[in-house]
Amino acid sequence: MARYLLGEPTAVLNASMVEDSPGSRADVSSTATLAFAGGATARLTSSALSAGFNLHARCERGTLSVTNYLFPFVYHSLTVTPARGAARTEQLYGGGETTFELQLRAFVAAVRHGSPFATTADDAVANMQVVDGIYEAAGLGARGGPRAAQGLGGSFNTPIPE
Repeated sequence: MARYLLGEPTAVLNASMVEDSPGSRADVSSTATLAFAGGATARLTSSALSAGFNLHARCERGTLSVTNYLFPFVYHSLTVTPARGAARTEQLYGGGETTFELQLRAFVAAVRHGSPFATTADDAVANMQVVDGIYEAAGLGARGGPRAAQGLGGSFNTPIPE
């Protein structure tokens, strides 16, 4: 979500993780701060120990809060609170489809009709580069094979090893 709102991060400023068990390299919670062009930063937190998938963005002219973005068919809300003025909260349940049903519908439309996806394979790779950079900065090491970390140990400018 941070990449979608702020563009590509330039560095992982710090990261920490709590492992499931010592040496497992499986995190149960994590926190990271990313730097972006223009001086913006994003603090990311995740935990398998808490309920909900939420986003809170503090911006120059107000805040944005998205509650339960991963399972919106159960419950969700999007609240925009401007620095001046009243907050506005919205919900949209559509036909009650799950996010998985909507993803499947998009996949079928792409296969049958050539409709574009909202995200691309390049976007998925860029997300994993950020995730790997966070794991590296937290000391748990990048996920995946030999090309997984593609230059993310605190900076996104290291050449990709061949």
